[in-house]
Amino acid sequence: MINVGEVLETAVNSLKAGKIYLIEKRLYEGKIIEHLLRLSQEDRYMRFGTSISDQRIEHYVKETIKVGDHIFAIFSADGDIAGLLHMARDMHDKQGFELGISIDADHREQGYAGELFKKAIAFAKTLGAKHIYTYCLSENKAMQALAKKNGLNVMLEYGDVTGKLDLKDQAGFDHLRNLVEFATTEQMMIFDASMQSAVQTYLKNFSTLQNLYKSFTPLFRAG
Repeated sequence: MINVGEVLETAVNSLKAGKIYLIEKRLYEGKIIEHLLRLSQEDRYMRFGTSISDQRIEHYVKETIKVGDHIFAIFSADGDIAGLLHMARDMHDKQGFELGISIDADHREQGYAGELFKKAIAFAKTLGAKHIYTYCLSENKAMQALAKKNGLNVMLEYGDVTGKLDLKDQAGFDHLRNLVEFATTEQMMIFDASMQSAVQTYLKNFSTLQNLYKSFTPLFRAG
């Protein structure tokens, strides 16, 4: 028997795969945690600048990612998060955002980090930001290369690396186009969350009907 719920979920995942979405933490907290937990210890060290346990990753997602932060995700064909960018207000600059990126080991060398970086910069402009920052270890050459490629001025400070980009104001048309684009991605995530909820409700109701059928079948046969 065809499972309609699984078919719908597979179709939605296939449509999302490889695309960037602006997502809400409350809807995708579990998938964000799963993505970060898949990072190796070395990758965690490069992403966070220190060794970090599974428990600290869960704390980071639940407590450090605040309301008002922005999260961009690229999904894989199975519905998991393949790439993630966390954009938060910079601690020392109220007109700036700090970017942190992580990519699943199985989905690297596909340009995902660069796509996430560009999308976040464009979105920061729509919010009126003046600066973009990245902070990483001096040995994190990949992040430094990504920052330089996107126009950030990379500086070595106290053994760590800071990248900074001064943002120019957008022209009216570009600003409007980006606002529409990001509003669309948010609506897609709301649709996706509703679809997931509908699928789960369907599966629950279907399971209930199956159990009722199994309960009553022996009675009909006995009659």
